[in-house]
Amino acid sequence: MIEPKKFWWMIKKELISLKRHPARLVSILAFPIIMILLFGYGMGGEMTDLPIVVVSQSEGNLTDLTLDTIKNTETYHVVEVIDDLDEGKQRVESGEVKAAIILPSEYDEDSSNQKSVTLYLDSSDQMASQIIESSTQGIFYRLSNMVASQTSVSTQDANITPSIAHSLDNFKDDISLHVNKIYGNIK
Repeated sequence: MIEPKKFWWMIKKELISLKRHPARLVSILAFPIIMILLFGYGMGGEMTDLPIVVVSQSEGNLTDLTLDTIKNTETYHVVEVIDDLDEGKQRVESGEVKAAIILPSEYDEDSSNQKSVTLYLDSSDQMASQIIESSTQGIFYRLSNMVASQTSVSTQDANITPSIAHSLDNFKDDISLHVNKIYGNIK
C-alpha cells in the first residue's frame, strides 16, 4: 500500500526537478498535444463527395424533391440516377460506389402507408459508411418534416372534410430508412 507521506514527498521532488529543468515541463505538456493533433489529422478529416448511385423507381414531386436534396448534399457525389435495382446493388458490391439509395416504386404514392427507402451500403470503409448512413438519415428526416409542414399548411388552407384531413395527416408519417450493409470489394 502507498503511504501518503511518501507519495507527497515524490510529487514534491518531481515538481522541484521540473522547476530546475523547464525543458522537461515543456515536453510533458507539448508532446501529448502534438500526438493528439497528429492522430486526429491522420484518422479524421472531412469526407465529402463520396460516390453514390440513386435507384429511382418512382416519379413525382416527392421523388424530384428527394433527388434534388440528395444531389445538393456535400457528403455525396451522385454518380448516376438509374432505375435498375440489381445494377445499383452490383455497383456497391464491386466497390464502384460507396452506397445505393433505393427509392421504391410506391415512394411517391399519396397513401397513408409509411414511405420506405433502402440504403445499400459498402461497409468495407467504416468511416465512409458511418458518414453516409448518418447523412442519409438526416436527409430523410428533413424531407419528412418538409412533407409534414406542406401537408399541414394545405389542410389548413383548403375547405376539406375531417376524414380527408385525417388521411392527409397519415400521409405525413416519417420516411423510414432501411440500411443493408454489404461488404463490397475491399481495396
